[in-house]
Amino acid sequence: MIRKVLLIEDQPHENRRAIKMLEESGYLVVKANGPAAAELRLRQHPDVDLVVLDCILPCEEFDEVETQQGTLTGYLLYKKYIEKLEIPVILWSGLAQAFALGWGKNVILKARKQMHESELLDLVERSESLLTDRRRK
Repeated sequence: MIRKVLLIEDQPHENRRAIKMLEESGYLVVKANGPAAAELRLRQHPDVDLVVLDCILPCEEFDEVETQQGTLTGYLLYKKYIEKLEIPVILWSGLAQAFALGWGKNVILKARKQMHESELLDLVERSESLLTDRRRK
């Protein structure tokens, strides 16, 4: 069962909107506004059940070679820290091309940011069903 969600999002209005919706539905939300904060939160909260990951984040600790030519920093964060943890991930982005990258098997859902507020909650609830189905296999 999903109880604790790590929300990795750098836009304050998106953060507020998602946190309000998730907390009102009974989820504990841990917030990170960039790659460095996300890595720290994952160490502080090893019991996170789900990650909601924005694909475009500040470039904080990624060097120029990694971030040039439009590489999405959320993808780099995922490859460096999140993929190996096998925590299920919902990607959300305003850019459809972000979904075409080589994401790992723990990315269970992909969503456009311009969704209605209730849709994020629906995705979290759907991810619970997907996780239950995967565990049965």
